[in-house]
Amino acid sequence: MSPNDFVCAAEDEAQAVVRSAASAWHGSRGSERLDIPLSVMSAVNLIRPLGCAPGEFGNRTTRLSTYSAIGWLAEVWARFLRLRPDLVPAAYPVAAWLLGQERRAAEADLGGAHAILCRVVPKVVQWTAISGGVGELDLLGELWQAPAVGQPLEARAQFCTPRDVAAVGSALLGEVPKFGSTVRGTCVGTGGLFLSLTWRMRAGEADVASVTRIGSGVDELVITPAVVNAHRWGLGGNVILSAVDVLPGCPDHHGIVHREHAITVARTVQATATARNLLTAGATP
Repeated sequence: MSPNDFVCAAEDEAQAVVRSAASAWHGSRGSERLDIPLSVMSAVNLIRPLGCAPGEFGNRTTRLSTYSAIGWLAEVWARFLRLRPDLVPAAYPVAAWLLGQERRAAEADLGGAHAILCRVVPKVVQWTAISGGVGELDLLGELWQAPAVGQPLEARAQFCTPRDVAAVGSALLGEVPKFGSTVRGTCVGTGGLFLSLTWRMRAGEADVASVTRIGSGVDELVITPAVVNAHRWGLGGNVILSAVDVLPGCPDHHGIVHREHAITVARTVQATATARNLLTAGATP
């Protein structure tokens, strides 16, 4: 079996996992919200088990109660957003139901989130523990394509470009992006074009993180898979993603402004925390 056959086999398994997750969500009799199943699948993609085998980690996670599982998901997202403040503007909408008050979930939705987690964790953590190849499965792209998610076929096609099609698009761009160059995806979907270009850069031993990637989509939920994939696939810190209509304005400006603001806020919070620790050092209650 060739490496490519191995990846294709894993993609078939990914489709089965996604179908199982979608079945769990709809079987919970939750709402028609898409942010919750997308949030759960994204969180699992962000996990790389440390200190225990993937199988053991998966078994531990599936034994969590519903509320413990929701708390765990919230902590995964909180850690990610602290780690990548540059991606907060694009990532927060899908994590808001866990971290904020404005998009709180109903009881049935919490049960559905727990059901998805139990279905997908054992298998997905085995993939996320692998670097490259199988470890770079576009599981979120498979989720958008799954009929059970509820998206009409014509809408699903907007969000995920199949891997072979992305490879053709990458080849049509000609030479591999040079150091310091910029790659734009005005309909970024789940980031498949970025990944295809990254593989070509790796093959040529180019610095993947040296390229700026700017992507945009028409909806805030559409951007989330690209956010998670950009981090999982190791695309570096020069990734700018935003939900914006590309026709009337400049998507680059919109994404850059929001990204810089988020980074500034994060640095201010860190500086404030450092100052508070310094000022209260040695103080008595």
